[in-house]
Amino acid sequence: MIRQYARTVHQAVSVPGVPDAAPLWVTLGALFLIVLARSHATYWIARAASKGTDAAVHSTRSGRFARFRALIDAPSTARAMTLIHRFGPPAVTAAYITVGFQTAILVAAGLVRMPYGRFTLASLPGAAAWAAIWGTIGFAVFWGAVRAGMGQPAAIAAVGIGCAIVVVAVIVARRRRRD
Repeated sequence: MIRQYARTVHQAVSVPGVPDAAPLWVTLGALFLIVLARSHATYWIARAASKGTDAAVHSTRSGRFARFRALIDAPSTARAMTLIHRFGPPAVTAAYITVGFQTAILVAAGLVRMPYGRFTLASLPGAAAWAAIWGTIGFAVFWGAVRAGMGQPAAIAAVGIGCAIVVVAVIVARRRRRD
């Protein structure tokens, strides 16, 4: 029974592109490097955007920069910038264990031009925590839920309805907050 469970968890904990028989440390290392590359790319894109393009983005009347202007002016980015100003690098570290707020914090760190050394030191433990969470229980829970729902249309429908309820609740809450 325990061997079967261990085999199931091992099969559930896998990263696309990493061989299934890879040891856990390889999976965790791959996840660590992936999230580190993503976070640093996000930081550098935001930092480059903050250097000289801020005036161009806000002064243009064309829709050329509309999407980028919307990202800079988004309420989540404003909250993230407040957190960066208040807590500094620890906000970056904590961002890795949040869902839905991580990108806003990374963009804010780039926009406020946080020194790269501080950003890197703050992102290393955060990326390690993210990799450990997703590499152990995160993927196991996700793929376990997928396998549990396979062949059970009621389970799939329940998950779909639950997701729809969450999306509607978030949209309603944002509209109320805006008004």
